Amino acid sequence: ECLESDSGISCACPNSCVGGGCKQMSDDPNDIKCTSCGGGKLLVGGMCTSRYECKAKKLVGQEEIACSCADEHCNHCIRRIDREDRCLACRNARYRYMSACYDTCPAGMSGEGTGNFKRRCVPAGECFKRQIYNKTTGVGTGIQCKCKFALCQRCEFPADEIGGLTCNTCWKKQFLVNGGCRADCSEAPDGYIEYKPGRVGRQCRAPFVCSDGQDEDGNECNCHQIHRGCLSCNISAIATCTKCDPNNLERRYLSNGGCTENCPSGFEPVESPPGSGFFECLKE
Repeated sequence: ECLESDSGISCACPNSCVGGGCKQMSDDPNDIKCTSCGGGKLLVGGMCTSRYECKAKKLVGQEEIACSCADEHCNHCIRRIDREDRCLACRNARYRYMSACYDTCPAGMSGEGTGNFKRRCVPAGECFKRQIYNKTTGVGTGIQCKCKFALCQRCEFPADEIGGLTCNTCWKKQFLVNGGCRADCSEAPDGYIEYKPGRVGRQCRAPFVCSDGQDEDGNECNCHQIHRGCLSCNISAIATCTKCDPNNLERRYLSNGGCTENCPSGFEPVESPPGSGFFECLKE
């Protein structure tokens, strides 16, 4: 089939149209574009092809040529004649799942993203070092993720909710407060203290007791970074050790809220309580 040009000049469709229709676009007999394709080929920019990649309605590699994805909500796709369209990124606040765009994620999954573009569905779990981990098994899924806060090391991806918005652990000396990472605790509620177990895991929180590596709620805590050799401590505005590691020969005696190698003059190490294996410097 050959459609005449606007000037009335007849034309013969090139083989590239694969038996489809075409049109001569000007007086130049070589200026012919396909208007339809045969053989199941895809029409894009007046050409018939078996594959093309379209991003933001522009042909990748030839951005001057307009194109479209089969799904109007897909912003970046790969179209092929031998299989269904593969959507790489959605628009219009839709979520990408299994190469298609949806209003919401399937039940039990978590959504990533809050903007109009590149939202997607991921397994529920915890994001650590840009990978989703199963919170029950601790096994990585191999699926990439991103936390909202740049200095967040671990963040939540809860089921049936948008993930990445609540941080669990900050790093690079940042403090966790109100689900985000901050340089200090100025935004924390009154009475909160700066808990500094190291460069990672700092928090703004109410004073608490850390005993043998756990707080009152069973969460992991650390006295060693606050007082070397300390096993249990009261963490408040001024952290004090209450039990020192008897196996740490350099820091095994509890003295004045810390751990020391030798008791001060006039004090002697006393097992406290008797039979416990823990020692405290008491007056002779």
